[in-house]
Amino acid sequence: MNNTTILDVTIPEQTIADTGTEKEFYDLLGLSNEKPPVLPQDLIDLSTAEVQKLCNQVFREMDADFPRIGAQDDYETLVHELDNRAKQSEP
Repeated sequence: MNNTTILDVTIPEQTIADTGTEKEFYDLLGLSNEKPPVLPQDLIDLSTAEVQKLCNQVFREMDADFPRIGAQDDYETLVHELDNRAKQSEP
């Protein structure tokens, strides 16, 4: 039986502790150690400022290299809510 190398992975001897903090490591990889925002069942209870803040958080999450599944759907939901509120406030 022949041995085949499919993936050759070399682990550097330098560790995260030698190069910086865990946060710097996550930032380097484009990851975040922050918890993703959780949308409430009903956005009606949130102020417009709170919806805008959530929208910004989800946008930053989508801008990461590996956003979570569902981030784009959450963003679209928030944008739709902001659009509805803007239309309702028009005279």
